[in-house]
Amino acid sequence: MTACSPGPSVRVAPVVQLACAGCTVPEIAAITAHTLQSVHTILTTYLPRDGTVARNAQRKRGLV
Repeated sequence: MTACSPGPSVRVAPVVQLACAGCTVPEIAAITAHTLQSVHTILTTYLPRDGTVARNAQRKRGLV
């Protein structure tokens, strides 16, 4: 799987894409109707640890 590409299913892909866009776990759960635990589990498994995710985090901290 490439950076922030869709996951293996139509239920996983939007969760990963929203996280890569900078949405928080509660925001993703509200949009997708997943539970907070389900979103966390999906992101733990499928979210790439890459520059996009890191930049989003640094931007939120005001460092970029």
